[in-house]
Amino acid sequence: MGQFNKPAKSNQELVQQWKARGLVISDEARAERYLEHISYYRFSAYTIPFQQLNNPNHHFKPNTTFDDILNLYIFDRELRLLVLDAIERIEVSVRTQISNVMGTQAQNPFWYMQESYFKKDFNIYRLLAQIEKQLAEEQ
Repeated sequence: MGQFNKPAKSNQELVQQWKARGLVISDEARAERYLEHISYYRFSAYTIPFQQLNNPNHHFKPNTTFDDILNLYIFDRELRLLVLDAIERIEVSVRTQISNVMGTQAQNPFWYMQESYFKKDFNIYRLLAQIEKQLAEEQ
């Protein structure tokens, strides 16, 4: 692994670094508070669309504000939450449909414990161990 030579900087120093690169920050204390909870490196990924192209010093496009970047971060966070919510709903619906169909066809509420309902190469015992573990954790 290569040598890492960048010393750690305080949030105050990082805010000053952004300002030196042309980012407009009207409330430095507020920017520092956000960095306390988001982290500079996570937040800095959202600065990339606002940086001047082909600028090795990462200078910002004129009139770019901290709030411009923060709004992109918030949008991304809200989008991620919406996607996760949708995925959870789809997962629950698919599991419900499988359970309803298989329970009806098999005439057995424990159909998932029978090898005959699975492909030959499927490890049903691993599935059953996972189910058993989850049930034990819920008690």
